[in-house]
Amino acid sequence: MVNPKPSRTFPDHFKWGFAAAAPQIEGAAFADGKGLSVRDTLARQPGRVHNGDTLDLACDHYRRYAEDLTHMARLGAKHYRLTVAWPRIYPQGTTRRTSAWRRRWAMRPSSAPRAWACMQMA
Repeated sequence: MVNPKPSRTFPDHFKWGFAAAAPQIEGAAFADGKGLSVRDTLARQPGRVHNGDTLDLACDHYRRYAEDLTHMARLGAKHYRLTVAWPRIYPQGTTRRTSAWRRRWAMRPSSAPRAWACMQMA
């Protein structure tokens, strides 16, 4: 016989968390030497994006990550995944010149802000 009431729970080992992508929340479009992304260019073309919105500010997670992590922790999150915009790491699209962000954080991963990596929140 078919169970008339399907289970609406997740297994005990299921991990809840938060995830976001740089274009959704990062902001700080040109901070620390970030180069133009395809999306930055597209958003600046008249009529291509609703209301002419750009990624320049978004949720400003780039500057407010500590506050955002505090909010996530208060909500009980144990896991967080954020993608970083490639033009922030390679502003010219190559490995020849790295951005200030990469020199500061990516080259010294032990000192990187915890918001910039896939991680399990303490």
